[in-house]
Amino acid sequence: MVDNTSKRFSLAYGRGSQEIVVGADNPASVLEPKSNPRRADVATIVREALNNPIGIPRLCELAAPGKRTAIIVSDVTRPCPTSTLLPFVLEELSCAGVSNEDIMIVFGVGSHRKHTEEEKERLVGPDIYREFRCVDSDVTQVSYLGNTRPGT
Repeated sequence: MVDNTSKRFSLAYGRGSQEIVVGADNPASVLEPKSNPRRADVATIVREALNNPIGIPRLCELAAPGKRTAIIVSDVTRPCPTSTLLPFVLEELSCAGVSNEDIMIVFGVGSHRKHTEEEKERLVGPDIYREFRCVDSDVTQVSYLGNTRPGT
């Protein structure tokens, strides 16, 4: 039952959304931010992040012409805006002199099923899909390299 004290929420689900209603008698709490400040547009935010990485050199300083480069992106099960973010990363690599032929986009599918070609194109966008090699990761083709300093 929906009444004046109930709250409606729209949650991302698949390619759409699912609405839920949380009644006032529900023991769960709803935590909301104190404010929702509007930041600059996505392009400004992403460029600012790429230009000011925390604790490491900029991507364009790490990359170099002739270096093969793999960009690992989320698979179709994760609601990540890959097609929005990827052009900025590719722009950084291009500024470093990395050729498109040396760049491979790898979908980190883990134990999930492989993507269809249509899903790959939807995830990265049609232009990037046509221009770059886009492949699914393969858990049978990995090599153990050791542990990280924290032991992971």
